[in-house]
Amino acid sequence: MESSAPDLARFGLATMEGGLLKSQLTDFMFQPQTVDGLETNRGLGWSFSPFGQPEHGGAQQGCRTLMVLDREHGTVYVVMTNTGGNHPVGQLMASVVNAWGERKIQSP
Repeated sequence: MESSAPDLARFGLATMEGGLLKSQLTDFMFQPQTVDGLETNRGLGWSFSPFGQPEHGGAQQGCRTLMVLDREHGTVYVVMTNTGGNHPVGQLMASVVNAWGERKIQSP
């Protein structure tokens, strides 16, 4: 799926605010799953940021994307780069959250 940063942010807000799914389903989707008795760092289709909020990333040739849903503060962070490969998109996201966010986080 391809998107612009504003559209991806709108999708994140709709997901977080219950505009796409019922809140009970969204809460379940964002719960860490347990596999063989061990808790994973993954929900249903989502992983979790260094500060425990749902995140989802993607890549295709020449680009990387990361979206974090800060449910506590009602904020969606989106980072899109035009660099593929091993670009440290998580470090870039930590810088964005630290610059504009409600919290300070460590780079992964």
